[in-house]
Amino acid sequence: MLEFVSEKLMNYFDRKISLSESERLKLFLGFEGILHQCLLTAVIFSIAGILHIFVPVLLFFIVFGSFRTAAGGLHLNTSLKCTVATTSIMIFGTKAALAISLNLGICVIVFALVLWIVFMCAP
Repeated sequence: MLEFVSEKLMNYFDRKISLSESERLKLFLGFEGILHQCLLTAVIFSIAGILHIFVPVLLFFIVFGSFRTAAGGLHLNTSLKCTVATTSIMIFGTKAALAISLNLGICVIVFALVLWIVFMCAP
């Protein structure tokens, strides 16, 4: 589905401006990446809304995104696997965090420690 929509968008732009094969491929991959991220985000926040944990998931999404920016991450071979894995991490991670009761000081220390480990170990 993402490939189909990406190809349609690429062809639209190719008709408007003449693109080389390299530019067509870059455009296709760019559209596919953007569409995948939009769909992934929509799935995560829809499930979070249904489960009434939207704000905690939003916070986790922001923190997880900052870690991913520095550390990269696991890359799966299909968009569906990536969507299922990332959605599971976001939803179940948030549910687990909500089930654990820690005071703010401990949370800040744990967050700082994990952030330091990520920055030290990230490529």
